[in-house]
Amino acid sequence: MGIIEILLLLISIAIFYALGRYGRDTWFGFGGSVLLGIFTTPIIAFIIISFFFKKH
Repeated sequence: MGIIEILLLLISIAIFYALGRYGRDTWFGFGGSVLLGIFTTPIIAFIIISFFFKKH
């Protein structure tokens, strides 16, 4: 495994972690937000969480 693959892996882990942290205060939770990001894309998951699942 080259340095490029390792860097891409670390960046993707950081993106999914940030998505989980963003969604942890919703009823979806940290794990649900990460799973949503895995099954869709992190950008679409961010939009879904920000519009539909925010607790007030």
